[in-house]
Amino acid sequence: MSRPSHIEVNHWNEWLASAVDPKLTALNVRSLSGPSVYEYLLCALPQTARRNDGRLRDGYLKRYAHAEAGAWWVSGLDPLNDWLAMDWGRMKPDYPRLEWDKTTQQQTQKPVKYESPPKTPNRVTYLRMPLHLWRLVSLRYNVPMPEHITITEEGEALGFWAWVMAHPEIPVILTEGEKKGGCLLTLGFVAIALPGIWNGRVGKEDLERLHPDLVPMTQKGRKFVVLFDYESKPKTKQQIFQATRRTAGAIVELYCQCEVALLPGPEKGIDDWVVILGKKADKAVTAMIADALRISEYKQRFFINRARGLHKYKPNVTVNTRYLSLAIHSLPQSGLVGLVSDMGTGKTEILAVLRRENPQLSFLNNGHRVTLLKNLSDRLQTAMYSAISCGDWGQVKALSITVDSLYKMANDLQAYDILFIDEACQYLAHLLKSKTCKEHRGAILEVLEYLVYNAKLVVLADAHLDDLTIEFFMNLRPTGEEPYIIKNLYRSGGRQVHWYEGKNSSAIVAEFHAQLMLGKKLMMVSDSKRFIKKLERALNDGSAIDD
Repeated sequence: MSRPSHIEVNHWNEWLASAVDPKLTALNVRSLSGPSVYEYLLCALPQTARRNDGRLRDGYLKRYAHAEAGAWWVSGLDPLNDWLAMDWGRMKPDYPRLEWDKTTQQQTQKPVKYESPPKTPNRVTYLRMPLHLWRLVSLRYNVPMPEHITITEEGEALGFWAWVMAHPEIPVILTEGEKKGGCLLTLGFVAIALPGIWNGRVGKEDLERLHPDLVPMTQKGRKFVVLFDYESKPKTKQQIFQATRRTAGAIVELYCQCEVALLPGPEKGIDDWVVILGKKADKAVTAMIADALRISEYKQRFFINRARGLHKYKPNVTVNTRYLSLAIHSLPQSGLVGLVSDMGTGKTEILAVLRRENPQLSFLNNGHRVTLLKNLSDRLQTAMYSAISCGDWGQVKALSITVDSLYKMANDLQAYDILFIDEACQYLAHLLKSKTCKEHRGAILEVLEYLVYNAKLVVLADAHLDDLTIEFFMNLRPTGEEPYIIKNLYRSGGRQVHWYEGKNSSAIVAEFHAQLMLGKKLMMVSDSKRFIKKLERALNDGSAIDD
């Protein structure tokens, strides 16, 4: 198909470069320039936005003057008005304006790529469909088309979306952006384009609901598939996750199913991926949609794959040393300090030195594992909580206590000069999720809040200290503080790891015996407690292990 006269060459090529069918592009896109941009973009402005002579006020003319140099406009059909043409649409200027930061009241360097009509709620885009793409959808889902379909002079096959609405067995894909929606429709998938990831739902979280434009498609049992961009930036990934989760929640409330399809990356959008794949695109996208995750699976995967480590909080001091205490001779006297250093690099030794040099300071060592706590208690010269009567804890200058027992301190709370938490990330996970804290978790959190807030110095130590852990404790500290982070780049490596799979354990047992005979120190980790116990007996008395 040749380029139609209402679309400029650069706009036509842009849509074709996103793997959108030419006829679909011709039906939905038009090029604008000069004063015509205002007719489309400012269609919803109230009369008060104009002067008495009918001319637009200068503020609007100035804001959108950049679009007069050229832009493309896309608009679809209105599901709330019998599928007639929708006035609302979106515009992409050739020369975008720069975003205005409302907080700083300054212009940023981020371009506003797409413009939506001001002073009116965002809509979603149901693109007009040509007949040959309707046939593709029909074949993909094995749903017969109507016998009589009217084709307009422009080539639009009327009734496509009403047909989809009448067949809830056809899944609907929600994606961000009209070109991506067009790309999916070109492949024979039913796709609705959202103007942004948050625009599939409306309202605040506690009272939100599905966008009214999507409600006509919510026949009971219909499956929606959310397909947003691939993203590697932690902050943007979090935004996409929250938008997906909340959109899915609004869909499920209307008795529909919802799944999430994930792009493999590194291509950002579905259209980018389709272009790269070429002829393999149909098969690959079909497989990706078929492998879409249930919402529960998506949530689980997101938290498992959550970006670890420090991204938001940057180290104040960075060293590379076998023993941290050789490079760090003192800590700040107050605030929150994070020690990020590998196992066995002397994080605890820094606290031991601090204890020896400042015996007058009260000290609380709080942990989540009793064995770790006992070890630290000896090294830090503190009393172990289990060796003292509960009522006498307040009289002890230096105390080691598990997080599970913090609630017992509620009746005799005191502020400590130094609060030390080793393995802080695991500590936090234990505090918030463990069954042993479940009964008294509320009281534990109240005591912890008091201790963290009132301590002069809070020290968090962990080889894998991350933003989430620091942020949790910073929220318990007085406002206005900034964490002081010491990061040690040294890594103690050299250990060999062997991975065994299969039902026959004889090979791993034989190897284990052989290495022991050579005097090696070994650690065995297994998903079977039964196997570990049998191995222990075999090593102690020479008995055989039955698989």
